[in-house]
Amino acid sequence: MRYIKILIITALLWLSGHPLLAQKTLVFGRIVEVGTGNPVAYANVAFKGTTTGTSSDQLGNFTLESEELNNQLAVTAIGYLDTVITIKIHERQELKIALNIRDYMLGEVVINAGENPAFEILRKVVANKTKNNPEQYDYYEYRTYNKAQFDLNNFSDKIKKNFLFRPFPFIWQFQDTMANGVRYLPFLFKENVREHYYRKQPTAYKEYVIGNQTKQFFKGPKIEKFIEELYLNPNVYDNFITILTKSFPGPINDNFNRYYKYYLNDTIKYIDGVSCYAIKFYPKGASDVAFTGEIYIHDSTYAVKRVDLNFSIEANVNFVRSFWIRMDYDWINQQNWFIKEITVLADFTVVENSPELTGFFGRRFSEYRNVVLNQPRPDSIYTPIDQIIYSDSTDLRTNTFWQNERRDSLSEEEKNIGTLVDTIQDNWKFKMFKSTFTSIGTGWIPFKGFDVGNVFTFFSFNDVEGPRFKVGFRTSRDNKFPIQPRGYLAYGTRDRRWKYLAELNVVAKGDPGKYSLAGVSIQKDVDQLGRSYYAIPLDHIATYFFQIAP
Repeated sequence: MRYIKILIITALLWLSGHPLLAQKTLVFGRIVEVGTGNPVAYANVAFKGTTTGTSSDQLGNFTLESEELNNQLAVTAIGYLDTVITIKIHERQELKIALNIRDYMLGEVVINAGENPAFEILRKVVANKTKNNPEQYDYYEYRTYNKAQFDLNNFSDKIKKNFLFRPFPFIWQFQDTMANGVRYLPFLFKENVREHYYRKQPTAYKEYVIGNQTKQFFKGPKIEKFIEELYLNPNVYDNFITILTKSFPGPINDNFNRYYKYYLNDTIKYIDGVSCYAIKFYPKGASDVAFTGEIYIHDSTYAVKRVDLNFSIEANVNFVRSFWIRMDYDWINQQNWFIKEITVLADFTVVENSPELTGFFGRRFSEYRNVVLNQPRPDSIYTPIDQIIYSDSTDLRTNTFWQNERRDSLSEEEKNIGTLVDTIQDNWKFKMFKSTFTSIGTGWIPFKGFDVGNVFTFFSFNDVEGPRFKVGFRTSRDNKFPIQPRGYLAYGTRDRRWKYLAELNVVAKGDPGKYSLAGVSIQKDVDQLGRSYYAIPLDHIATYFFQIAP
């Protein structure tokens, strides 16, 4: 019995101690610059004295875990003072680490006494702007493949009980978590292919949308606005770069030394096999509205090969927590420089200081190909009034078309957005919700191919007709058939007369939201001549309660 007790006690002690041995230290958060709050990208984060480490992403986010008994975290980044902070062992902690800028000169490179070695390179970049700037060409054209994704972020479990989301619990199986612990739910994926044409004199720029497809189950006017804002094409050679209506001084501004502090890396970097100088830059003043980032300069033509631009909420851009854009340039035939790729990552917020559904991640990638320089095109290419022109087959492209246009196949996450959208679109509860809100918003009940309504005119009252009953129909706005009828039938119980409208139209659609219409109609009813098209109809139920004239 004595030996059995000893074995039991030993086993209990081992079992009670075992969870401790398995516990982990998990730290995550964001690395920013002291004063400006701008994110510090690609900072090295490690448990001090170990090889367990990671790097921050473009927005300064990081996550790191370890089972080791180490309570110190070391953070290093080019241009900043090394920082060591104390953490709690075997706990999950969120950190915001602020780094101080290091004011130093590279001792190995001496150009002029007391001069920053980056200035010599930047002066040559400015001197070669005319030769390297894509805007130098009289004509250029290119084709782009673009894709954009939007995700709900920073939401809590409480939102799952929201009456709008409660009927669809299956959508949460598509949520994911970023490295910093922020959960997000992809809800939109958009692809399009465009052909772009530019002419210098007289200035003209047109985009022809060749293919377009969208997978989306969550819509709203701000979402559409954010999507538009992701499709920006800034020119790094401009003295001032406008992003989301805000003007920032460019990192190769003619007066570059006025706005930024620069730090030249002491080694040559290679991007796509091209040797480049690497220069980090930061706003000169803590309160200055300017970028934080890194620029890579080709060491023989002094053209921009790559540039990363960051700004955070301190820039005071409406609805933007943080923004990062990377632009890569291509040395075409080792003669001309032109944009090659653009990648954008933005964190938008709609409701400030809200713990749930506070924002959206917006991501966009664009690849530029088939670049043609200084080749004139017929004037007809530039004559359309609209800058963006859609073809008749824009939304009718096949899977083969998209497979040929994509450089890489879609990721699992991008495919899952399509699966999620298809699943929710086929869900009977979603169809009911959509029909209900559509009916409330427009007054029309959608069916397959046609709408019935207007529900607000099904019943009304006036002194001549008394109680008036009416029912109408129209072809669905999504109907692509060119011949579209509409009409209604009404009856007044006091005057005992039938009223009606029958109309047949031929519709020729143009750009999205625009069309030409020709048709015939016959009507037996009373209309008020000169009444605004936007005014509430006379037989709307609301006119009985809000009459302004006897």
